[in-house]
Amino acid sequence: MHPQISSFPNAYFYSNKIQDAPNVERNDFGKKYLPGPMFGPYSFINVIGGKEQLDDEGRSYKNLAEVAVVMTILKNLHKGLFFFC
Repeated sequence: MHPQISSFPNAYFYSNKIQDAPNVERNDFGKKYLPGPMFGPYSFINVIGGKEQLDDEGRSYKNLAEVAVVMTILKNLHKGLFFFC
């Protein structure tokens, strides 16, 4: 797990007793699959205009605006992976 991801649960749940593996502490560990700051170890993306809706069975919520954003990101990631192969 990337240290930027593990830092919160380690501090909050484990009193900083969990150590990162040596390989993730190296400077060259940060992999970048797509350019831009959005594609770091994690991202928070504010999707404007999304609306929660119940699915057809009325048991689960869906947000089609968020689905569209995720699909765009996945398509770009897929294109980027072929670039690096």
